[in-house]
Amino acid sequence: MRQIIADAIEEVRRFSRALRPVYLEELGLVPALEILTREAGAVFQIATAPSRLKADKELALYRIAQESLNNARRHAKAQNVLLELNFVNPNVILRVSADGIGSRYLPT
Repeated sequence: MRQIIADAIEEVRRFSRALRPVYLEELGLVPALEILTREAGAVFQIATAPSRLKADKELALYRIAQESLNNARRHAKAQNVLLELNFVNPNVILRVSADGIGSRYLPT
């Protein structure tokens, strides 16, 4: 019973962090993406000097990256996933490449 409760508590904590990662608010988009890709077993690259964005934009980019990484692993069965971020004022380019089903992996 204690193990079931401990597992449930850990699952709630993971779910809470996934809703609004504390490190996204405290550290910003780039460190949050570094953590996300490391946890997903993917590679993260940043091509240009980063800058902070508005909180809603950072959260949207984080969610897009999170879902892309999940899809690459779960649906495309990718073994190698690369997440690239490029700040080109006033735009931010987020690119996800993978070697899975229906994907093209573009190592740099």
